[in-house]
Amino acid sequence: MFRSIALFRVCACRFLKPESSDVLKQIRHLHNVLSKPKHDNPGLDCITPPKPTHLTPKISTEELRDAVTEISNYAYHPISSHPLKLMTEVDPAVLVKEKIKLKELPSYYLSLSKFRLSSLVMATSVAGYMMAPGPFDLNVLLATAGGTLLLSAGANTVNQIVEVPYDSEMIRTKGRVLVRELLSTPHALGFAIMTTASGLLLLTYGANPLTGVLGATNLYLYTSVYTPLKRQSILNTWVGSVVGALPPLMGWAASEGVLSPGGYLLAGILFSWQFVHFNSLSWNLRADYKRAGYRMMSVTHPDLCVRTCLRYSASLVLLSTLAPVLGLTSWFFAIDSLPFNLWAVYLAYNFYQKKDSASSRKLFHFSLVHLPILIFLMIISKRRKESSNNDERESTSPIKL
Repeated sequence: MFRSIALFRVCACRFLKPESSDVLKQIRHLHNVLSKPKHDNPGLDCITPPKPTHLTPKISTEELRDAVTEISNYAYHPISSHPLKLMTEVDPAVLVKEKIKLKELPSYYLSLSKFRLSSLVMATSVAGYMMAPGPFDLNVLLATAGGTLLLSAGANTVNQIVEVPYDSEMIRTKGRVLVRELLSTPHALGFAIMTTASGLLLLTYGANPLTGVLGATNLYLYTSVYTPLKRQSILNTWVGSVVGALPPLMGWAASEGVLSPGGYLLAGILFSWQFVHFNSLSWNLRADYKRAGYRMMSVTHPDLCVRTCLRYSASLVLLSTLAPVLGLTSWFFAIDSLPFNLWAVYLAYNFYQKKDSASSRKLFHFSLVHLPILIFLMIISKRRKESSNNDERESTSPIKL
């Protein structure tokens, strides 16, 4: 009996806040009840609590026994994260609720925005701007890059808000901020609204309305079409590839103000690369996707997954060859990119033949460097229309004596 009273005191001091007067009153009352058993039959079974003046309802013998048992469990497991449960009207969650530390907010926001993915999206929009034949304007470029980054951050946050129940089922995503309840859903929603609104304003007024419309379209496709479609149809991969293909088109529109074949070609390269990248990634996450109920090609149609990966890797060779044909780059780009594109085809074919984790992992890792290499080669091989126009003017101008 005295051991139970001692355990009760230890756990009460450890888990309850001293500033709560109501809780202290309840502790004193329970302590008095436990300390005064009947003389005729001492023990927990014969305890009859006195008529309380501040507790409602009365505490029964069974409730006291359960309380002592639970307190003993907490004393033997001091590092338990479960809150102490008392038979009161006080919400235990309020007693153990953690306060958000301001110094940790930046890391939470970076996690919500999937900063590395958003940075890649921003890089593709910058590439689209650099490849467009329009005049270079640093302010427009910065507005395009910043707006794309903010818009992507907001879209990724909305995606995580919607998918909290499913992310908790996946090993890859169960450590996310919202799944661990490090931030509340309203807090994350406020962050998403702030970033998306800022991004759309930057794209619309910092670049031009066409860029803003493309950004809003991409936001809608990602949050309202792609995200729910992931649990309904394998068509989600095609929609997701369109989402990934629009940022370079946004950069092109920000520079030139209109959409032209060169911009569509850039979007086509990003569209094809998405299948190579994601299909190889999803192959090793099949168990996770299946557990969470996502309908990915790697889960429901594995043969189609590897065939699609091979098909779109081969299309990258064709699209890279079309770049000089359309006057977007010189022929050096087609020549320089050919070894990298052929290597991607070889890895995709190897994945198609073996259908194993090792081959898919090799293809996925190469896809991470393949896209930056193509973008770099494209920029350094860009055909300068301005210089060619100047040469034509000089050749047609009259000779002055």
